[in-house]
Amino acid sequence: MAKKGAGDVAHGIPGGITPIIPPDRPEIVDLARFAVKTQTEYPNLVFKKVLKAAQQVVSGVKYYITLEAEDGNRYETQIWVQEWIPKKEVLVFRRLPMPGQPQDIPDAPTNEEVIELARFAVDEHNKQEVAS
Repeated sequence: MAKKGAGDVAHGIPGGITPIIPPDRPEIVDLARFAVKTQTEYPNLVFKKVLKAAQQVVSGVKYYITLEAEDGNRYETQIWVQEWIPKKEVLVFRRLPMPGQPQDIPDAPTNEEVIELARFAVDEHNKQEVAS
């Protein structure tokens, strides 16, 4: 894979995301293995294969990789690489929902928070109704 510099342009858009084809290049597989190895949310996770990959030039290269693990699940990771420092950091690592499986919403409010917000909204509405 040719190395890109900070001034390179992907598809005419500075900082654009470009697919990596084929996605199972050895350097991409190495990055996916690195992400699986360094993440801590899914203990004993074993890498199986890279399904999809893309890259974005951003003060280094940010890689977007979709991979499959031996547990049968698919995972998405983002890895930021700055070769001149050298630095390699996993920014995101999350399990993707299986087809037909409901998707978890990160940082979704709890039922108590929703009820509290609804009460607040009703109280504010009632105050405005009384004032007018």
